[in-house]
Amino acid sequence: MRRALDTKLTPVLAVISIVCIFVACLTEAPSANNAAELNMASTHNKVHSAELTQPAAPDNNIIDTTSKSEVRQAYLARYEKNMVRPAMSVGVDAETCTPGQAVTDGILPIMEAWNFMRGLNGLNAVALDTSGAIAPYTQAAAMVSARNGKLSHYPAVEGFACATDDAVRGARHSNLAQSVSQTSAETALWYYMDYSDRKYPTNDQLGHRLFMMDPQLSLTSVGAAAGYTAISVRTGEAYPGLAAEAMHNPQAPSPEWMSWPSAGFFPKQLLTSVGETQSGMDVERWSFSVLNADLSTAKATIIDPNGHPVPLNTIHPGERGITFTPRAIADYSTLLMKFPTIERLPVGQENLVYTVKIEGVKHAPKSTYEYQVALFDPLTPLEKTAPQIRLMEQPLTGVGYKLVNPIRMQVSAWPVPKYQWQERDHAGTWRDIPGANQETYTPDGIWSWDRSKNTEYRLIAISSEGTATSEPVRVAVQGLKNMPSSATVPVGSRVSFEAAPIMDPDGSLFDTTYEWQVKRAGIWQRIFDDGHFEDTDTNRLSISRVTLADQGLQFRLVVRSKIFKLSGYDVVVSWSDGNAKLTVY
Repeated sequence: MRRALDTKLTPVLAVISIVCIFVACLTEAPSANNAAELNMASTHNKVHSAELTQPAAPDNNIIDTTSKSEVRQAYLARYEKNMVRPAMSVGVDAETCTPGQAVTDGILPIMEAWNFMRGLNGLNAVALDTSGAIAPYTQAAAMVSARNGKLSHYPAVEGFACATDDAVRGARHSNLAQSVSQTSAETALWYYMDYSDRKYPTNDQLGHRLFMMDPQLSLTSVGAAAGYTAISVRTGEAYPGLAAEAMHNPQAPSPEWMSWPSAGFFPKQLLTSVGETQSGMDVERWSFSVLNADLSTAKATIIDPNGHPVPLNTIHPGERGITFTPRAIADYSTLLMKFPTIERLPVGQENLVYTVKIEGVKHAPKSTYEYQVALFDPLTPLEKTAPQIRLMEQPLTGVGYKLVNPIRMQVSAWPVPKYQWQERDHAGTWRDIPGANQETYTPDGIWSWDRSKNTEYRLIAISSEGTATSEPVRVAVQGLKNMPSSATVPVGSRVSFEAAPIMDPDGSLFDTTYEWQVKRAGIWQRIFDDGHFEDTDTNRLSISRVTLADQGLQFRLVVRSKIFKLSGYDVVVSWSDGNAKLTVY
């Protein structure tokens, strides 16, 4: 259940899979349209369903993977839109072992991406616990990981700082990940469903993946702290105030078998093997799981889109001579198939179909299972269409800082269009930016208030089917929108100085702190609550009883916020102009 980052920061996520799961009556054949669409993917006509052993509950989470259009729509609506920012938290202070809490709007995207992937295997959605029965433990588990800069399910045993009782319990019952620099969707995929790297053979246990695909898991919680996350899974043990059965839905659909990549049409972006990494060439890790079966002697074969066998390293559960083998979780036995990174991925509207065959399965309804994984690109429309553009995330930085994340647009078009970014100042004439010909663009230079207010950017996409122009985009900056004013007051009175920070409405900035300073002997010094000065860690400083000793003092407010960037987190600092002067009479 543990993973860490070792791949190069080039999320070349790709994919493979298609699960023939029917939404309503599972004894019926798929519709003619769906079947025809799938059969068009290759000359192979056999497509098998991960038959459910129980009727499907009324849950809209299940995705018909025999339908390319349905998988594509679900991917765009539930996964791609969450490729914007990481899980976030507030109030975390690892130095004092204060866990804080995860920002709900920051962890819901992880839930949505995770449930999308469950839907590909015909599973019900997992709900986020809102009662507070689990959250303190997952949040403490994330905090203790952040405090020590590493992961452990037994932090107290390993002598971790801040290994509180809550952190110990949360770490023991959660999947853990270090996912700095990953968006919410990437966290759910890369570090929980499908992390792969030769350096960590413990990942061959597939613990994260199998816990995340537990069909009867019904309730969870997500903790987040400085790029570390913890997701509660079903271990069979209770939380204080929450019975173990509360996380379990015995009525949920339980497939006879599951796979990853899932059977059927499978977005190529969900593949995580990236080729060359810091520890050598990466590998694909495909898996096949059967309920209450024996896969100890099963044989796996994968045929590539050209009809050639894929060279496999097959790892059986409990295989002798191998230290790490797939775990048995939720009564599923799992077979792991490892092979080199897939370099040839689908382009445009094409489908690349892999046929998987598992033979020699014991104690299961069938001894042989065969299914197809049809890789495709869900960002390509199914029919020719003019370009459509939407902004993925409001670009944001701090005053005096460079922009660390690009302006990112999502373009839907077929054929693939040509791109051109433009800029203009003070509502003047738009001009092309040389070399800016991708879907993303990162303006260079330092950002000021004036530049943020008066400089705009837009993207033009041109294809044979038409032209689209995005709405103008400005780069938002964090700072102070008004400075504290000077004050003249009599001795013994009460006075306040206030500055209003610009708060980020979409959560890219978080963990904001305030620090008031006073200038003495030409040096700015931090001040603290001492009975004379009050509220020194807010945006409104108060002096309870002014004395003659306060005459001529100058004050300023320093605001610090964390900002997410591609290589981790940075801190944006803004401060007032220091001209707030106190005159006493």
